[in-house]
Amino acid sequence: MNKWLIPSLLIFVVFHGNAEASEKIILSVATFDVAFLTAGVGQQRNFFRDEGLDVDIIRARRDVNISALINGNLDYTMLISSVVGAGLRGMPLKVVAVFLNSSTHMLLANREFKKVEELKGKKIGVSSPGVGAYESAKKILRHYGIDPEKDVEIIFLGSEEARFISLQKGLIDGAILSPPADFEGKKWSMNVLARAHEVFDMPFTGFSTTSKKLKEKRNEVKKMIKAMIKANLSIRNDRAETIKVIEDWTKTRHEMAAATYDSTVDVFSKNGDVSKPGFIELVTSLKVALKIEKTTNLADLLDDSLQLEAKRELGIK
Repeated sequence: MNKWLIPSLLIFVVFHGNAEASEKIILSVATFDVAFLTAGVGQQRNFFRDEGLDVDIIRARRDVNISALINGNLDYTMLISSVVGAGLRGMPLKVVAVFLNSSTHMLLANREFKKVEELKGKKIGVSSPGVGAYESAKKILRHYGIDPEKDVEIIFLGSEEARFISLQKGLIDGAILSPPADFEGKKWSMNVLARAHEVFDMPFTGFSTTSKKLKEKRNEVKKMIKAMIKANLSIRNDRAETIKVIEDWTKTRHEMAAATYDSTVDVFSKNGDVSKPGFIELVTSLKVALKIEKTTNLADLLDDSLQLEAKRELGIK
């Protein structure tokens, strides 16, 4: 197994590319879960190789991703929020395409709760302040007329496992979780009260890089986008093969992989398009969280010109 040393963190390459006579490309994900499945399918179904790309996929902490991109130790990442946040602070990073149109999060509650509104005055478990699960909780609750600051008690519990166990034990009444928590929750008669992608549209994962890379290696960037568009089309259109990839990518059992697929397939974009309203909503939320008041030029954070070219060359609308 190869090792790549990125400042302050030793990262193990888990998924190797195998294209011949091409420069090694390093693509990062935050976790090997369904949110980053586009990369896994691109690798395992040879979409990167078909574009003549030799891609290694690594897992790295979100903060390390940013410094590694800036320092040139990393070529691309599937992170979006961290990249936009860094861009808002003046770093030369840009989002290029979006492959997951919204969060995979859901609001899962104990059996006695059938509607989101019934959680008013109750305890809701999330990960930590400012992180995706917390933001999803606030948006879902507000959508159903609940003020997350006043009408519920938000409990910060860290990991998905900790949140699910707390829900099992009745220490909390609801929790923001990701698949396959809905599959596991059925065993405990838990109810999915809302799914994030049914409530709000905001880019969750995609494809980002440096302004330097966009300027100097435009053809390579476009090939990466093409491979990932093909991966998403495969995810949406080939359930059986995608479930096999999920089993390997997430190291989970077949029935859980199948349940995860069915819960998330509709969230994968068809062509990598960036929803401008959703992107603006993301920028606005991050500016509030980061306490940034200056006027923002979207062109400093987003460049989807190559995604549009890739889509056109693939004959996709």
